[in-house]
Amino acid sequence: SGFLYGQIPLDIFYSAGCAVDDSGCETYLQTSSVSTIRVVQNGTGYTDGVMRILGSRGGGFLASFKTDPSGGVASWSIAKVSDRGQGYRSAQPVTLYYPTPTSCGPNANGELQICAQENTITWMSVRGGTLGCDRSTVILATGGGGEGFQAKVTAVDFLTNAIVLLQVVNHGVNYVSDPLFYSSNPNCICNSASSNKSIFNDCLKFTRATGAVVLAYPALNAELVAHTGTRLVLSSSAISQLHQEQGSVSISALSFQTVSCGVTETCGILSNSSTICWGQSLKRQFTEYVETWTCDYSARYWRYVTLSTRNGGRTVSMAEIQFFRSNLQLPVAAATNPAGVNPLGFFAASVIDGDSQTMWIDRSKQPLQFDFGEPVIVDSYRWMTSPSQQETDPTEWRLEASNDPTDAGSWVLIHQVSSRRQGPYSIPQQATSQGVVFFPRSSWTRFWNGSCVVPSGISWRTLSLSSHHSCGVDSKNVGNCW
Repeated sequence: SGFLYGQIPLDIFYSAGCAVDDSGCETYLQTSSVSTIRVVQNGTGYTDGVMRILGSRGGGFLASFKTDPSGGVASWSIAKVSDRGQGYRSAQPVTLYYPTPTSCGPNANGELQICAQENTITWMSVRGGTLGCDRSTVILATGGGGEGFQAKVTAVDFLTNAIVLLQVVNHGVNYVSDPLFYSSNPNCICNSASSNKSIFNDCLKFTRATGAVVLAYPALNAELVAHTGTRLVLSSSAISQLHQEQGSVSISALSFQTVSCGVTETCGILSNSSTICWGQSLKRQFTEYVETWTCDYSARYWRYVTLSTRNGGRTVSMAEIQFFRSNLQLPVAAATNPAGVNPLGFFAASVIDGDSQTMWIDRSKQPLQFDFGEPVIVDSYRWMTSPSQQETDPTEWRLEASNDPTDAGSWVLIHQVSSRRQGPYSIPQQATSQGVVFFPRSSWTRFWNGSCVVPSGISWRTLSLSSHHSCGVDSKNVGNCW
């Protein structure tokens, strides 16, 4: 059931972009992914670009880098945690690339391609006078061990026809020393080399990327083990943030008998035997769907919030809904659909009238709200599909509770169902003799329940960390799984 006997190894994750409630959270396993980058030599002549690791057993690493005024590698950053890659077992040299498709000589197919910056000519400038040139002039760089560099004249002085601006067309490859420069237009004259009209060495200044050494280091060799009986406590700042975010009862770290800190969610058991969870009980790489439940919450007002429907549209429908406490159905005093758009005859009251052939329809997918007349604790519920329109069945939803529905911030998340599947988890699908799949109409879903009782005779203290769920047992031997 997910309880830990003995010990279990713990994975360590990067976390990025997380708010207090884990909205926008992205996590990624650290082991063998790049943890840091060290610039051994800054080099000169580089332009801002991207870093990649090639020729190693790892994969997926991508970072960007910035340069200083001399073109040396000055800083680096990784945009998202998944770009840290995986499978790296040793320090690896980093190759520096231009950030966008940049001409750098032909590949095996004769096509220009993105290229590494090392030993390319990154930019050109004019340092001497040149005469008789125009925008048809193309400058080629030969020698220096490299090939492929091309620049073209983009602006000339209209009085002297001297070159004013150059644009690099192809950065070339393998320039390990200064090349010689030639113009494709022999009429261009360099003032300081007039005896040879085609040589531009004294007129043009080039900048070559060279000398940078950058290494990437993976995260390795940590060994962490969780033992039965492990107790983790929250810091005072985390407690303060949690209370403000959830609007829940005040929490004292010392009242926790056990607490779970999962990949994207954290849960704990209070001294009053109730469980509180925050964040998301979901690791998207490994689970089809997730359910979260906050146990033993007492409130007068409850609401069903549809997150998505079978066809992804804005219209939602339902025939009936029932709420239970200890297997006894709880009577609902009133059902409303604030801000809903209901066709005539398809109002919220239809879901509590006991008639499976009536239904509620809302064309704006607004919450379905229930008033029980007094505070109640719901530990299970179920709902019935509408008599028609299977495409408007809810497939993802939240159950929330509040004692003051006029306060938008007072609603507490009790249960949430998130799924990539479109209904089989709650309503068994059927098929016609021709193989057409459908979901039965006027049919009850399974019971959704948040029972917080451990099986009879079990009374241990434990901590559970899992991609799918977490569990704990409080001082009264009441177990909670979420």
